[in-house]
Amino acid sequence: GAMMAGMLNSLRRYFAAAIAPVFLNVILVTVLAIVWYRGMEGRIVGEMLAWGVLAAGVVQLAIVTVAARRAGVKIGFRRPRLTPSVKRLLWLALPAAITGGITQINTLVGTAIATGQDGAVPALNLADRVYQLPLGVVGVAVGVVLLPELARALKAGHNIEAASLQNRSVEFTLLLTLPAAAALLVISEPIVRVLYERGAFTPDDTVLVSEVLSIFAIALPAFVLIKAFTPGFFAREDTRTPMLFAALSVALNITVALTLFPTMGAPGIAVASVVSGWANASLLFGTLLWRGQWGRDIPLITRLPRLVLCAAVMAGGLWFAADWLAPALASEASIISQAAALAAMVAGAMVVYFGLAIVTGGADLGMIRRNIRRSGTPE
Repeated sequence: GAMMAGMLNSLRRYFAAAIAPVFLNVILVTVLAIVWYRGMEGRIVGEMLAWGVLAAGVVQLAIVTVAARRAGVKIGFRRPRLTPSVKRLLWLALPAAITGGITQINTLVGTAIATGQDGAVPALNLADRVYQLPLGVVGVAVGVVLLPELARALKAGHNIEAASLQNRSVEFTLLLTLPAAAALLVISEPIVRVLYERGAFTPDDTVLVSEVLSIFAIALPAFVLIKAFTPGFFAREDTRTPMLFAALSVALNITVALTLFPTMGAPGIAVASVVSGWANASLLFGTLLWRGQWGRDIPLITRLPRLVLCAAVMAGGLWFAADWLAPALASEASIISQAAALAAMVAGAMVVYFGLAIVTGGADLGMIRRNIRRSGTPE
């Protein structure tokens, strides 16, 4: 499935590869609804979810297979041969696979260290689920679309176009990521309360998870930028440099986590993710600059401070709104009251941020439309 998705992306057929993973969530939610309706519990629930994962895998494979055939890619079974091209592919793919899993590796390391304290592992996992949403939606989408476009431009010798693609992708990425990071930083507690605080999940748990989430928010732009910087290496068939930087960031993550965890607990592991994430992003960007593979771009230089300012203003507005709506967001309020207040805050924040971004010139509407069309190109 992943192989065919990569083929489709190289052919600028992004829709099927992007929509296929959605069915995992759709099927799992459906399974959970059935489980809840029938009152199932215990081992049966786990077995039902396992069958749901299997069904989702079959559906995803079917979607990309049909899309690949429609795109003219003939896929059949044949005896494998280790040709020079296949050897080259494997040589490039192994470091790329390690690099692509850096977030998961850091999460695994953090979880292993967190087992030394009660409540640390679930706090990290629950906070991670929230901040993975913008990371997955923005970072992965931009990285998937940018790589084939950038490789195509470089192969054709269009270096100016390649530089523009890199800069516009970073600009578009930060346009969407900065407000998400600001919101998670400022209103992490109401977000966690609405999502999780019920049943065995207590207000004290909300405080711990929200603290971890607010720290993760600082790392969000870094991890998204890593997704935008890495194609600059992969498109030039350099997969070893990002792998080396990923390994260094893992080592840094382990060192900082082991140092801070005894005194800070779960928040210390989140701080380690922040440090390692920004170190990795800085190494990638610095190397591209040093090699002359990242062009100086005036629009990006002028728009980035404006976007940061817009996000700061939005964060200030959210802080005042959270204080004003504190009774509706409190643990004692109903879930309907909490959700309504949170939804109003998020909607207002979006209006403020994007309105300011357009008025101040931080957002280029033409660039936004082009990126949306490119990432959603139908088949």
